[in-house]
Amino acid sequence: MSYWTDKTLPFLDSFYNYRSIRIFSLVEKYLVIKRKISFSDKADILLTKLIIREKELFMEDAIKELFGMLSKYEIFVNMLPGSMFCVILNRFTVFSIPYDSIIEFLILSYLFGLLIGRIGSLIVEKIFSSIGSLSVKRAPYGDYLKVENDAKIKTLNEKNTLYRTMIAMFLVLFIIFFSEAFFQSYIYEYMNVIKLVVVLLVLCLFISSYYKQTNYIRKNVQHLLERDL
Repeated sequence: MSYWTDKTLPFLDSFYNYRSIRIFSLVEKYLVIKRKISFSDKADILLTKLIIREKELFMEDAIKELFGMLSKYEIFVNMLPGSMFCVILNRFTVFSIPYDSIIEFLILSYLFGLLIGRIGSLIVEKIFSSIGSLSVKRAPYGDYLKVENDAKIKTLNEKNTLYRTMIAMFLVLFIIFFSEAFFQSYIYEYMNVIKLVVVLLVLCLFISSYYKQTNYIRKNVQHLLERDL
């Protein structure tokens, strides 16, 4: 039995663990220098490298194909908030979103981004439209339809949609952080208070940005309509 028979197999189960791959390369170089590996050992190492490289190429092609299926708008509005949500949830809460590869992470990010976007569209937007004098003042829908193909209006609207999605994301995160601290009876611990305050501050920042961007879109719609008269 060759020296690497039992050493190679664990790496075959860690195609996405690049730290293990780097350690593997260092160990290989050390053994080559010390001349402690035979021809069969070198063959095992080469085979492992080829399999790892094939996996890397497959991942690259799959990621390119996945991004090719999505528009820039979907990546900007869905993928970005979804990936942020997954990372924050995994790092700062007891909850975790399991994934075994970058492909799975991207798919989960897109799905969570879609879900958060629907919360923003169905709940957040309705709240901001029904709070009396503080309601967001949008351009009349008929006026917006007349200028919706304008490049500047499209860009402004995409940013506004992103702000709304971010509001929904940080609102959901605040509920998760608060529920986690409350049910585990350590809501007044220093780090939990810090997390809640930071989320609230960022939430307020995006709410302010959403108001400002919506008003800016309304003024631009009015300006374009007056220009075309």
